[in-house]
Amino acid sequence: QASQNAQTVQVAQAAVEPKKLNLTLNVRHERVDPLFRSIGAATQADLQQNVVELVGAYGELTFTAAHTRFNDNLAGIQTILRTNTRRDAFAVNTPLQNLFSNRPAVQPNPFLPRLGYVFERTRASADFIPIGGGFDQPGAIPDQANINQSVTAEWQFSKFRASYRLNHTLQDNRAVGRERADLQNFVHTASFGWNPLTTLELNLDVNFEDANNREQANTDRNLRFGFNATWQATSRQTFNAVLATVGAGDLLRTNDSRNREFDFQWNYRLTRENENK
Repeated sequence: QASQNAQTVQVAQAAVEPKKLNLTLNVRHERVDPLFRSIGAATQADLQQNVVELVGAYGELTFTAAHTRFNDNLAGIQTILRTNTRRDAFAVNTPLQNLFSNRPAVQPNPFLPRLGYVFERTRASADFIPIGGGFDQPGAIPDQANINQSVTAEWQFSKFRASYRLNHTLQDNRAVGRERADLQNFVHTASFGWNPLTTLELNLDVNFEDANNREQANTDRNLRFGFNATWQATSRQTFNAVLATVGAGDLLRTNDSRNREFDFQWNYRLTRENENK
């Protein structure tokens, strides 16, 4: 009885053990001189790069943050374009099940999803205006900022699974004479999967894309529904069917299209018996 009580106390202590925070800091510096060549390593010549990266974990939550600065034309030759690039990135991923609790759930709640978020911003601009070479034309000197964000949610049940992903990208052109040449995209993707049998898998994908061209004052849209079924009839043969419909058009009604796709495959695995058996 005393041994059982001791084991119960140990289990209870382990259940309330506080979460640990782990942090790792990485710092990298790279400089490759102009006209440098190497047989043993694949490197880009005439480049300087500095990276600071922080990687951490708190329980099952993981995150990464990084800042990168790099440029070319190390010699600063006035007739060659020199581009300074700055990149900031952040990513986090965690299940909501035990995020705010130190006690592991006896029976996980399948309605609490696993969430993920990714952010990335890149800015590239010229360090100076080169002499000659046609760089005096409007928009010839690059100055652009790109932003990419995505949010992901995933649910997992015994025979059913679902996921949703939102992706947003923005291409912000800041070059002189090209300030309106911006592109913005939104992509929504939803996926549903069901396994009614161990040998049968059904999937439904819905994808909606919205692309806005600010320079042309127009928006293109694309909507796709896709259905996929996979049936493993026997240990050697599998049937796979894909049915999809795609609609595309723009708000100015200059184009409109509909496309339907159907694909059916039968796979049979040929095996050769071992005569030594």
